Amino acid sequence: MELTGLDTYVQNWGEQAGIWIILAVTRMIAEILEDYSAAAFGCVPPRTFAVVTSETNQQEIGHRFMTAYQEIYDVVLRTQRKPSSPVWHRRAVTNTFPELSLEVIPTGALASDTPDDAGAE
Repeated sequence: MELTGLDTYVQNWGEQAGIWIILAVTRMIAEILEDYSAAAFGCVPPRTFAVVTSETNQQEIGHRFMTAYQEIYDVVLRTQRKPSSPVWHRRAVTNTFPELSLEVIPTGALASDTPDDAGAE
């Protein structure tokens, strides 16, 4: 998964807003994966997240991620819908909010893409 447009969002709304999005996505992933015993995840900060799970769970987990990310977007948009918030401000949030893209990679391809020093601690 990748947060596309994160740089633009941070430029417009500041580092704290970007950090909040990254933390919200990380927590979202952790909470969803609690329901799946064989799932694990990691990330390449700040915008790329990798989840390892069985093929039988891929579609369900992907759907849950996209649904939960929409809820994160709704929360951010709701916080901008204060009576004092001008319409252009809400539109700016909508136009710059990072998009979460999801790509399914076969397990064998993922293992071959890991760096040689991945096991080093």
